Amino acid sequence: MIQKVLIALCLWGVSAFGQPFSFHETRYSDGLARTFSLEGLITFNDQQTIIEYVKPQTKMLVYFEGMLSLQDEHGYRMIDRASAPSAHYFFMLIRALHEDDKAQLEAFFTWEEAGEKVHLVPKNPVDEVLENVDVVYKKEGLKSLHVRMKNKDWIRIEILD
Repeated sequence: MIQKVLIALCLWGVSAFGQPFSFHETRYSDGLARTFSLEGLITFNDQQTIIEYVKPQTKMLVYFEGMLSLQDEHGYRMIDRASAPSAHYFFMLIRALHEDDKAQLEAFFTWEEAGEKVHLVPKNPVDEVLENVDVVYKKEGLKSLHVRMKNKDWIRIEILD
């Protein structure tokens, strides 16, 4: 019950402070040799990025001042950069893309543009966990993101709005 109340309060905060974007995520885990399909909402506020998965399970990730928190059916926990560097780089990347923060992107990536598509190649230290990133923009903004990791996992996100 308390978890439902917390999620409701977080959702109220999401709707009150930022315009959420619906997305579909396909994720491949090489270690499990499995592909997962997820749906959710992503919201960018002044200082935080919130990803709320609604299908197949409810889970919320909040990235705030370099810290990542996770709330799911197992409870609430903090995830530090050392234990999940790819997650931290992923949040930094999507925030920089959303804000069109070229300085942040240049600090961690080189890129090649070809029409609506941008291919990002990570610099050190990001290149220790990420292989590359492909981004597709449309007139209304970010349309899709494909992140390939060194461990052969990948994440593809398509913005539905």
